Amino acid sequence: PTRRHFQVAAGTIAPRLHVKPTTAYDIGPYLIIKVDDQLIGRTMLNRDGWATLVLKPDIGAGEHVLSVEFANDVFTKDKTQDRSVLLGDLEILTLKP
Repeated sequence: PTRRHFQVAAGTIAPRLHVKPTTAYDIGPYLIIKVDDQLIGRTMLNRDGWATLVLKPDIGAGEHVLSVEFANDVFTKDKTQDRSVLLGDLEILTLKP
């Protein structure tokens, strides 16, 4: 899995992860998303192009690790099919009470 460290101040957070999936055989990337090794989401991205995933982890203030596992990679030798996902920016939004 790919890992990103992030810092959280006091308050409720709403992380947003920007991703760019590429489908193969009409099936998109399947992602398993964790914070501090705790599962917070699974998703199938069935359209090509940039998308934003809004995550809702239940975590406190401090340093944390987001990990994203790409579980169904496909690449054909003739290069006609290549299922992939590009991870973009991770935004950490703190919501005011």
